[in-house]
Amino acid sequence: MRNLILLFSLFLLTGIWTSCSDNDDDDMLDVSFAKTAYFLPANEPVKIEVTANSAVAENTVVKFGITGSAVKDEDYTLSAEEFVIPAGESSAFIEMTPKDNFTADRDVKLSILSGTNYKIGKNGVTTVTVESKEQLIYSFVQEYYALANEVTVEVEVKAVAGTYGQKEEVHIPFTIGDASTAKEGVNFEIEGGVKEFVIPVGSSKGSIKIKLLNEEEGKDRIILETKDLSERFIPGNFDEAIVKVDGKPMGRMIGKWVFEEELLLNYWKSSYLEWQQAPESDFVNMPVNNTNKDTLEFIAGEVDEMKTILTGDLKNYFRDCEVTYVRDEKERLIEEGGIRPTVVTMSVYHLSKANVTFSAGTVKEKEIEIGFRMIDDNTLEITLYDYEPTDFYQTIYEGMKAVAGEGEIAMRYIQLRYHFTKVK
Repeated sequence: MRNLILLFSLFLLTGIWTSCSDNDDDDMLDVSFAKTAYFLPANEPVKIEVTANSAVAENTVVKFGITGSAVKDEDYTLSAEEFVIPAGESSAFIEMTPKDNFTADRDVKLSILSGTNYKIGKNGVTTVTVESKEQLIYSFVQEYYALANEVTVEVEVKAVAGTYGQKEEVHIPFTIGDASTAKEGVNFEIEGGVKEFVIPVGSSKGSIKIKLLNEEEGKDRIILETKDLSERFIPGNFDEAIVKVDGKPMGRMIGKWVFEEELLLNYWKSSYLEWQQAPESDFVNMPVNNTNKDTLEFIAGEVDEMKTILTGDLKNYFRDCEVTYVRDEKERLIEEGGIRPTVVTMSVYHLSKANVTFSAGTVKEKEIEIGFRMIDDNTLEITLYDYEPTDFYQTIYEGMKAVAGEGEIAMRYIQLRYHFTKVK
């Protein structure tokens, strides 16, 4: 009987303890995420909230665990490692900020961890979907620029995949390379003292303007470098640009030059005839009759000029005109033959007048582009490609014109090339 009484007493006490424990658990603070899912935009932060079922009496720390495919401090950063609900409040926030989030389809899972003064509520886990940033290919528009008085240097960006369409400004910092010989603030200045290219919304290009201050012997090279950019940027054709300081754009071209040789007419003739892509008539009246009496003279001034003293076929193309530097451009010396001809840099100039028909009987004078390259101090190479022949290459020209895009020079890749020698 005594044992039965003891056993009954034990059951009674257990029931009391259990009842007290349940009451304590019911009274404990309940903490949940405000939402079960969040979205982290590619370029904007998102606030993540935890809420308690009532205001807290004292500052309450809520710890959380992190899982998911996104990598902390790589794809995103957090403003804090724990939530702190202030005394008298019932919620707290942390901020998640996108970083180098270039990989698609990543997410973050945050899980509330157990605490001594709260219990995990209904929404103990939340998932943050991370939107990936668009990676960009960037490049200087040209590799070479010439600084006579001032020059605009441009950087262009495009999307790695799809269509480029940034909704925010893109900033690409640059530095003046150690190999530069011209000194900033002495030989040149960058307008506004800027140190980055800014590509505005709605555009794919950003530019800076460089001005010549003082031209000195040997101080003739500015190198603009774009290095150590984030993973968002992938270098394109030109991740550096070379600006040549030359107060006289024509430089070593100034003076008189006489015709020496023609290099490409027979190359094109043999190529087209071999593949039967043009009739013999295209090559009957080629402009091959030129002599060492044919002279071009370049004169520097407020406006640079070219004067002509020509008696051969070149007189049917060249005219006295104004000469303006435009840009530097890569050119393949295809006359060498082979699958990998030499690539050189030629300077593209604008001539205010030329007879593009290259004909004595048909005249069509207009502004043109032409390429000049100083092979050495005594040899000037002229690459002529802005022409619309009527006396030769007629079939070739019509074919090239049919496939040329809007604004393209039809004969750009059917060049004529000449060497001239400096008159001592």
